[in-house]
Formats: sequence, structure tokens, C-alpha cells
Amino acid sequence: MEKKYVSLIAILFLSAIIVYFNFSFPPINALSWDVFGYYLYLPATFIYHDLGLKDISVIHEIIEKYNNTATFYQAISLPSGGWVMRYTMGMAVLYSPAFFIGHIVAGMFGFATDGFSDPYQYAVLIESIIITILGLVFMRKLLLEFFSDRITAAILFILVMGTNFLYHNGFFAANLMNHNYLFLLYAMLLLFTFRWHKTYQVKHMVLIGIVVGLIVLSRPPELICILIPLLWGVKNKRSLKEKVIILQKYKYQIVLGGLIAFAIGFAQLAYYKIFTGSFLFYSYGGNPGEGFELLTPPTLPFLFSFRKGWLIYTPILIFAIIGFYYLYKRNKSIFYSLFIFFVINLYIVSSWST
Repeated sequence: MEKKYVSLIAILFLSAIIVYFNFSFPPINALSWDVFGYYLYLPATFIYHDLGLKDISVIHEIIEKYNNTATFYQAISLPSGGWVMRYTMGMAVLYSPAFFIGHIVAGMFGFATDGFSDPYQYAVLIESIIITILGLVFMRKLLLEFFSDRITAAILFILVMGTNFLYHNGFFAANLMNHNYLFLLYAMLLLFTFRWHKTYQVKHMVLIGIVVGLIVLSRPPELICILIPLLWGVKNKRSLKEKVIILQKYKYQIVLGGLIAFAIGFAQLAYYKIFTGSFLFYSYGGNPGEGFELLTPPTLPFLFSFRKGWLIYTPILIFAIIGFYYLYKRNKSIFYSLFIFFVINLYIVSSWST
């Protein structure tokens, strides 16, 4: 059996860099701006018992005390009274272990148990650092299924040091944003998808259901992530027929995974139903300039402009796109799953108007 020390050393080295930068460039307030909106579900529910934000004065007092945001854009007011969170609750669910730990520590050591004092902020920051490292751990597990230990180590190093990964995970609590958490969740989805198709064990389907539910709850357009397990192994008409047979054979597992994912996602629908009267609610409608230009997506500027060009500021990922050619030549069974997801995802993210 191959000794896999090099990629493990890479993980330890990269983790040390991430921890170093996080504490060398600490945030003034970790729970601010967009993160404030992601997180607000937790104190509103468990501390203030006002998820509908009927008493908006409490929020204004928090903002005045902690300077979380210049304006309260993180929620929108309803004509009937109360407010609805702009962001879905997935990140709040993922933050919840840190929130409860912070709440206990704040109570034990005399800090304000208001959801935003130092114990809460450091708890969420430390959790997010752990999430970052776990993302690399799961990515290593996935890569080792396809590549040697040394190549895996090189890929991990390129991902962290050659892309915007370190920026999003090392400075001023940027790793509290959902990019970091989604990196982990996608690494897990890919790994569990690979393992389910290798073993067809129910535990992997359960994990796929949980991960898909959390991904969609954190960022609804990521619903397209179901294309990855759905198309995995399909490379031609024959394999498509074989995939249909496999799905029929393990239909109870598929239903179980689907129910788990739906149950997690339904929490958001229930929230909208309770506070708006409808299961579906467009929470960005009150913010001009934010939305999707699906009919005229500025894809080329998204890729190459100096304003926000993905491949201008992360040029090494041009090789990831070129890599699809070699993936097609060498491993068609996973090419279509990943390439179709990539194309649709590129269309969606490049359609975002901001």
C-alpha cells in the first residue's frame, strides 16, 4: 500500500498557514455585513425569540453596539409588519454548533449573552477555520481516489496558494462567508458520490442527502449539485441505461436520500410560509441591482474583465478548464457529470447582476 505522507504533510503545512493568517489578520467584528445576515437567524430564534423581527429596535440596538453593518440590508420589511431575512438559513444551521458553544462560554464567564459578544464571534471564527481545514481533508480523500499522493499534495498546494482560496479563508474572517463552507460540502458530495457508486451502501446515500440539503439551504441556486450524483457514471447511451437500472435497483435508497435533502430544504420553505404566507418568496426583490440576468448573462466579462474576471484574477484555473479535455479522454464516466454541472453553474453565477 502506498504511503501517503506527502499529501498529509501538505495538509498540515497549509493548515498552519491558514491558522497563522487568521490570527495575524483578525476581524474587527466577525459577525458583520453579509455574515450578520447569515447568522441573525440564531440569536433571533434562541435569544430574542423573535424570528419574524417584529421588534426591530432590538436589531438596531445590536447594530449600534457592535457596528455590524452600515445599513440593515440583511432583511427586508413586509407590508404586514415584521421582516424577512434576505439570506436563506443554511449558514445559520452550519454556524449553530459555534453559536451554542459561544452562548455557554458567554454565560460562564460574564460576557453579554446577546449573540454578538466576543465568545460568539471567536466561536464562529474558530469553527470556520476548522471547516476550512476539513474542506482540505475531504478534498485530499477525494483526490487520492484518482491521483498519487504526490500529485494530490501538489493539487492541494495549488488550490490554496494559487487561487483565491487563501484570501477567502485567511484574512479578516472571510472564511465565515459561505464560499468556505460550500467548498467543504462539495468535496464531501463528490467523495460520497464516488463511494456510493463504488459500494451502493445506504450510509453514503444518506450522507449525499444531508450534504445536498445543506448546500441548497445555504445557496438555493446550488440545487444543480444534484446533477453530480445523478449523472455520475454516464458516458454514453448504454451507460445511461445502466444508470437507470441502478437507480431503479436502489430506488429506496434514492428516495431516502431525496427525502433527507427535501426535509432539510423544507425548513426554509416553512420559514417563508410562516412569515410571508407563501412557501416561495423572493427575498432579494427589495434590493435594486441584485438579481439574475438569465437572458443576457455577461459571461465573458465574468471570465475576463478586470472588474470581476475569474480567469484574470485566478489564471491558474485555466488549466482546470483545459483539464476537461483530458478528463473526457481518460475518464468519460465522470466527465459528463462534472462538465455539465460546470457549464450550468458558470451560466448561473455569471448571470448574477452584481
